[in-house]
Amino acid sequence: MRRRPQKVFGTARRRYYETKLAITIWILAVAARLILIDQPYIDHWSWRQSDVAAIARNFSERGFHFAYPQIDWAGDATGYVGTEFPILPFLAAICYKFGGIHEWIGRSQAVIFFAVSLPFFFLLVREVFGGDAAVWATVFFSFAPLSVFAGRSLVVSKTAGAIWRSPFLELRRS
Repeated sequence: MRRRPQKVFGTARRRYYETKLAITIWILAVAARLILIDQPYIDHWSWRQSDVAAIARNFSERGFHFAYPQIDWAGDATGYVGTEFPILPFLAAICYKFGGIHEWIGRSQAVIFFAVSLPFFFLLVREVFGGDAAVWATVFFSFAPLSVFAGRSLVVSKTAGAIWRSPFLELRRS
């Protein structure tokens, strides 16, 4: 009777190691985004981050009127501005009420959205392309310089990208 060679890694064991590796990548990616988390908005997207921070501050100081985001550079006008769905500045304004107005509050929210979306990204890529591709895609997505920079910035569009990843996995499965 001829025996088949035994696989070194079974499917369950391989998935276990892929998941363990993804968790390690996740921890390192979040840690990379927490470096200089309290840095003022003086980097390349400072104008956009300052606008979002001003909207958050105005929500906090002038009332939580979600449908009426206000900026500071409108002169004598009311400063209402048409912008993206203001979920990030609104959440930052709520946190400002508890912790004061600090740059790290807005930046940490972007890191939280990134941290929540990364497992969904890994699972989606693993389902479509397999485990090895999922690990490599997670590494590149986590540590690409633009991803690190955007994943810690108070920018609404990056947060929107993090939010859409999670239900997309469920749509893919159905």
